Amino acid sequence: MSSRLVIPDAFPLGEPLAAVFVEAAGAERPEGVARALSGDLASMLPDRVPTDDARYCRTELWRDDRAVALLIAWLPGQFSDIHDHDGVECVFRVVRGVAVERRYALDTEGLARLESEDRFLPGSVIASLGDDIHSLGNDASSGETLVTLHVYRPDARMRVHRAAEGEGA
Repeated sequence: MSSRLVIPDAFPLGEPLAAVFVEAAGAERPEGVARALSGDLASMLPDRVPTDDARYCRTELWRDDRAVALLIAWLPGQFSDIHDHDGVECVFRVVRGVAVERRYALDTEGLARLESEDRFLPGSVIASLGDDIHSLGNDASSGETLVTLHVYRPDARMRVHRAAEGEGA
């Protein structure tokens, strides 16, 4: 699989969605970001979102000095690398499809070992804080595109971790 990320030109934002990002960027705690993302966001997004056969597709929707918001589309079988957010706060909302989050811990050699896996339905809001190590994606058998909306504060960053043998994302 290619390691490139495709970031197409962002599509125009409607006022209601822009207001969500302003509220999320200014929220005092992650719970406030989660509240901002809890409305009917699916109706604010286009029916079709950019996808890429080679890798999940990130579309930057919003950026200011406090936060960045990304729309990410995942075709069946697409997953992120095993990563943490290098201390950046990440809160995401499942807009369409079912998200699979795998959480990892580093062993004594610094390799990532799977600890747990959860599935999140549309409407779920999940926070990844501190140095949580995880991968996120769309189960290969899902048959539908997964769409997630992420807010990173102050910016989107990832530190990729190597998997222990047999522990790939």
